[in-house]
Amino acid sequence: ALVYAPPGFEHHAVTRLKEEVEYHDGWRRAREVCLLEGFAKGDGGHSRWKQRREALFPRALLERAGAFSLARAEASRAEDLANIREQVGDGERALDATVRARFAVPLLADALMKEKGVLNTLRKLARSVANKPGV
Repeated sequence: ALVYAPPGFEHHAVTRLKEEVEYHDGWRRAREVCLLEGFAKGDGGHSRWKQRREALFPRALLERAGAFSLARAEASRAEDLANIREQVGDGERALDATVRARFAVPLLADALMKEKGVLNTLRKLARSVANKPGV
């Protein structure tokens, strides 16, 4: 499903944290954290809340996903892995790239938030493109 997703399909990744954490300035608590395309209901459509929520996703998992390869994947049940490989078929390279890219987004967002010069440059670029007719 990650390779040939129907219109409106959203990629999600969810993991359980070792302990409950507070986020959204302390008014939300969770033991699970997810990466979503788009916003969670609790984000209220605000990118800063999305970024704060997704920042809770364990960095080690994000970094490990950068080396994802279906060819090296494992599963607790051999038949599960066989079914996944059958569903993916010859779309293995596309799946690998999709998984790597999706998990790289929070790392990139984090780097941009820390690197204000880069973020300001991207904002200026976005404004200049938005002000050009036909672009």
